[in-house]
Amino acid sequence: MKKYFVILLVYVVCSVSFAEYQELENLRQSSNQVLRGYAERLAVMDPKFEGAVNFGQALQAINDEAKVDLAKLTYKSENYWRAVLEMTPKDSSILFAHAHLHASCGETAYADLYFLLGSLTSGKRNQAELDRYKSLRNDLNSKAILDIEKGIKFHDQGEYAKAIEAYDRVIDEYPNYALAYYEKGLTYMMMSKADPNLKQTAMQMYTECRRLDPFYWKAYQGSDPKVIQKLQIYLKQVDPFLSGKQRTKQGFIAFADGCEAMELYPFAAHAQWKLALIDSENIQEHINKFLDLIEKCGCENIDFFRKQFKFNESK
Repeated sequence: MKKYFVILLVYVVCSVSFAEYQELENLRQSSNQVLRGYAERLAVMDPKFEGAVNFGQALQAINDEAKVDLAKLTYKSENYWRAVLEMTPKDSSILFAHAHLHASCGETAYADLYFLLGSLTSGKRNQAELDRYKSLRNDLNSKAILDIEKGIKFHDQGEYAKAIEAYDRVIDEYPNYALAYYEKGLTYMMMSKADPNLKQTAMQMYTECRRLDPFYWKAYQGSDPKVIQKLQIYLKQVDPFLSGKQRTKQGFIAFADGCEAMELYPFAAHAQWKLALIDSENIQEHINKFLDLIEKCGCENIDFFRKQFKFNESK
């Protein structure tokens, strides 16, 4: 496996309003500033690293008027995964850039996970960058929670319509905030006691919460067997590593397998690639899983990647 350095440039344009939530704008601006720093590195990258070069060019093609398709830009892209493979073990530029892509859209749950995965092998070289992100993310979450608490107060007083209005005001300003949808779901669930038709609306709110934060276990509610199964997988396999209770190699393996079982294929793929570097005794197993996972991600030209690893062929 070859080891290369990779660098990135990207501006993310999100179709949301940042008018009242200055904390969200601060996070967005900071992420874009960091990404401009990756752009400076891209300018001096050796062009023989074709995947990274092509990925960088795709990022440069983003303009201020286009809505970014993060899936197409990242985990569905051949160039994205080629760039991941071209990284040296201690250089997590791709993962950190991916994290900033989500952060600039206020998708902090996804950003947190990509930062965590990137930091596993990067050492302390990006510590200032991580500390800056965490500070801005905490400011944003503190602001949002204060507004959410207004809705919770109405909910506790039985003023459900006012609670929904309060949550909607948060969603208007911070549309990717998972907790707002969860609390809105709770309120609709209480309202469904008088109007059973609203129970389905409550379930839709929980679904949206899980989409924005697949690790918010309280939102795995309802009678859907698949949802219940994902909750059990999360609690047994994913949470011990994610929460820091079991940050061991075995805990990381359980996390990777758990993400796959929860159909969080991009996270699982990155985890398996990191495990190939960390758990070298089982490198073939991890790489085979990595290849299967990027195919599940919808990655283009999967055959290219399978051909890169000779031991994947039958002898």
